[in-house]
Amino acid sequence: MNGKIALMNYLKEEGVSEKEIREGHDPQTLKVWDKEYMVLNEHERYKKAKEYIQETLWAFIPSFLAEETGLPEEVFHALTEKCESGNDAILALVEKTCGLDAFVKTAIEADGYGHFLAFYDGEEGEVTVEGEDYFIYRIN
Repeated sequence: MNGKIALMNYLKEEGVSEKEIREGHDPQTLKVWDKEYMVLNEHERYKKAKEYIQETLWAFIPSFLAEETGLPEEVFHALTEKCESGNDAILALVEKTCGLDAFVKTAIEADGYGHFLAFYDGEEGEVTVEGEDYFIYRIN
């Protein structure tokens, strides 16, 4: 329920009422008209970002992967060219070198949560409801 209130507060300048907010495709998504948003608390946003980064390591720039792992950039050029099928190998290298949590932290520091969670525009909104911060991402 607080997710709905957070989204309504975030979209208050658009005049969105609670009646116009519908459930999305999962418990963390909400729809308003033809737009869909993901509304997450701080713990949920880290978890979602980590999942997304883990699944898309193949899409990272090889120089970033090399800098974080200490491995030669050429290794990652070869693996990223394989697209999704290279992801498991990259994940294994990340886990054996810098660790996934450290990698995720650095990636988020470099690009922000919006880059990984707001598939529509890369933007992150923040609203506080009853003392809890909620982060809002437009996903379509």
